[in-house]
Amino acid sequence: MSASAAKKAAEARTKAVKKLSLKKHNKQCFVCLESGPHPEVCLSYYTFVCTRCSGIHRQLAHKIKSISMAKFTEADLQGLTDGGNKKARKEWLYGMSDADESQFRPKSGESATKFL
Repeated sequence: MSASAAKKAAEARTKAVKKLSLKKHNKQCFVCLESGPHPEVCLSYYTFVCTRCSGIHRQLAHKIKSISMAKFTEADLQGLTDGGNKKARKEWLYGMSDADESQFRPKSGESATKFL
């Protein structure tokens, strides 16, 4: 693949990730539910997160990328397409009622660390 073709492919992947971040279920940070869209993704779980929660993920050695500054691989894009916050909620918070989930959700940086 030529350099210009590779650059166009990388730009297309970034554009696709930005588009995914605008989907309804990805507009809330997966961890704290802050409204977005959010500038970061956690590739360890293929979720969209706010800047504060991305810092907590980094402290836990989770792989974080900034949507506007990072280059995404095809595997990154596929993981975010197949994953996202809606799927993560089903996988990690399965069976919780909305009331239970809201009580379980972090309200501060310290509780966000415990949540993760």
